[in-house]
Amino acid sequence: MASRPNTSGKGLNISAGLWADLLPRNAAPKDNQVGSSSRPHASKTHDSEDSVTRLAPKDCHGTATLVVLKDTKATLEKFSSNVTTLVGSVKDTTVQLSRTAALCERIQEKTADETAALVDRRHKELQTTLGEPAQQTQILDLKKDVSYLSTQVASTKIQLDMLLKVHPNFLEIFKILMYYIR
Repeated sequence: MASRPNTSGKGLNISAGLWADLLPRNAAPKDNQVGSSSRPHASKTHDSEDSVTRLAPKDCHGTATLVVLKDTKATLEKFSSNVTTLVGSVKDTTVQLSRTAALCERIQEKTADETAALVDRRHKELQTTLGEPAQQTQILDLKKDVSYLSTQVASTKIQLDMLLKVHPNFLEIFKILMYYIR
């Protein structure tokens, strides 16, 4: 904002009070009259009063509002850049997390596959080293005997059921016989 010198003499009282601390002590105004720099007989004091009048803003409230608005704008621009940086960082972090999760999953699957392959390989090596177990033929014979006995028990059960149908008291007679046989 460009300010014009105050030639009316009204703004000097306010301006002098506001700007007196900022200017050197010898340049502070001594009276309420503003001298014009265009007058040939103007003294140094009047020239400094004109410079005070030219430096002083005409509208104090408007100037304060303008300063606050510019400060707010600068703060919002800084905040906006910080938010943009933060959002970018969050997006990058999200991408990195998804990549890390996929990588961990691949590593876990690879480890499981390698472990299964290693176990299979070791099992085959043991089987080829040991060959056929010595008890295998005995286990097969035992299995045949068990299957023969299970068929015999099934046929005996069928015969027992038929006897029970023919003679209802046969079970009691059978129990008594078994008691005396022991």
